[in-house]
Amino acid sequence: MRNFKSKKFFLFAFAVLLIAVSVLVVIDKIVLPALEDDLKVMSRSWKEENFWIGLMSTARRNPPLTLGIWRSPGIPVSEKKTKSKRIMVVGDSFVNGFGLANINSVWWRALQRELNWRGYNDVEVIGIHTAMYSNMAGELEQVNMWVDKYQPDAIVWGYTPWNADELDKNSQWIIPWLVKSDEATGQKFLKRTLRSLFPNIGETLFDWEFRKFAATGGNEKQGFDMRARELLFFQGENLQAFEKTLAAMEQTFNRLHYPCFIVTLPSATIALPADLSGLKPDQLVSHLDAYYRKRFSLVFPYFRKYKLPYYDLLPEYIKTLRTEPHLQRNNAVMYLCVSPADSHPSSFLTHFYASQTADILEKKYSHLLGKKSASRQAALKINDWMPPAIKVQDFGNSSYLLIYPGKNEPILKMPMRKDHVQLSFDMPVPLNSISLKGDGLKKSQIWVSVLNPKEGWERNVWRDLGHKKGANVTFELPKADWASHINSCKIHAEVKGDQRILVTF
Repeated sequence: MRNFKSKKFFLFAFAVLLIAVSVLVVIDKIVLPALEDDLKVMSRSWKEENFWIGLMSTARRNPPLTLGIWRSPGIPVSEKKTKSKRIMVVGDSFVNGFGLANINSVWWRALQRELNWRGYNDVEVIGIHTAMYSNMAGELEQVNMWVDKYQPDAIVWGYTPWNADELDKNSQWIIPWLVKSDEATGQKFLKRTLRSLFPNIGETLFDWEFRKFAATGGNEKQGFDMRARELLFFQGENLQAFEKTLAAMEQTFNRLHYPCFIVTLPSATIALPADLSGLKPDQLVSHLDAYYRKRFSLVFPYFRKYKLPYYDLLPEYIKTLRTEPHLQRNNAVMYLCVSPADSHPSSFLTHFYASQTADILEKKYSHLLGKKSASRQAALKINDWMPPAIKVQDFGNSSYLLIYPGKNEPILKMPMRKDHVQLSFDMPVPLNSISLKGDGLKKSQIWVSVLNPKEGWERNVWRDLGHKKGANVTFELPKADWASHINSCKIHAEVKGDQRILVTF
């Protein structure tokens, strides 16, 4: 009898364990990915994607890394101007495009597009960014290093609250970053095990744990979370160093003798989108208004002290957030960020910066823009691609050759959850079809994104053109208005042998 009861107990315990494991598998493999696709949580897939895009967004720029002028094989920048006027946009990761799968979504590229759409076709916009540190001191160093060679006719300087960060004489941050103390060996083992068995559950839990830790703000011993650091920049040693930077900027502005001005760049705060995803639209806007109003008010007296012209975009930003229909829904913060794992500004925000700056240029510095001319239909030109290793080559007649990545090579996956490469156009163009050809091509699938110049921003909605089998296939686009404004395309391919693929538009 006792053996029977023991056997019954173990069978019951095994059944409970099996059910529990099954539930965890369903949550990990189905529920969390579905919530992630709906941009409601950030689990492992977007974190991995963000990691790879970060590496690839650095790799696509031309060396040397000490050159702060943004240039790539698809967007070369020469010392000699290619148009009558040149505007230089200065900044940090908001200029170097960290985290962006399409560099045309960065705000200086958005400004180039905006000026072209307004009819200013004889103006060239280039970007210059920090080579090492994301602060105004590093940006100023790059400007002074290269401005005389690249000869802009105006400089637009983007300011974010963390740009007031300063280094000490040992090149260490004066206000230390928040660092979590080492965990016990047993705790590390448990976390590794959970990540191995249930990667999405593990990443979701650990992300929540770290965000809770960061929300404490930190202290002198552990360092400070960036949101807390932004308020400490205007005290003590950091403020003294920052004032020296601003004084040096004043000297540079005076030396250049052409328009130089600063614009503020409010975004979704330095926090990850998940920190703000639970806020309703009106709560989100109120939070962002208070957040940036407090931080910008700290720096404005010093801009005035050192006679640095500036324009505050925050009032118009808040007005735009309150009136934009797409932001009048729950989880609106995701429209402001490039992904659930990255709080860098979305296409919506970079277009906002661009349109506001274009307004300033028209009203205050119209002589820089020249006369308007009729905008012609943009020529089809791929100027950016991911991963950079696909080495896109222009074959003429709207044809491009690329090397599709092999197994275990860096590649994009999200939001399709399929391996793919991305090709992005210099300007949105009309397309009737996309053809793929390659001896090793077995299967393929294509998605396209749309950017209507009337809106100016890409909604990050990917339209599926279907999938086809064969070594020479053509995907037809529908006779629809949106097909006149294709901004980029993603290509998933199954290849065998030679991985070269010819893409014809």
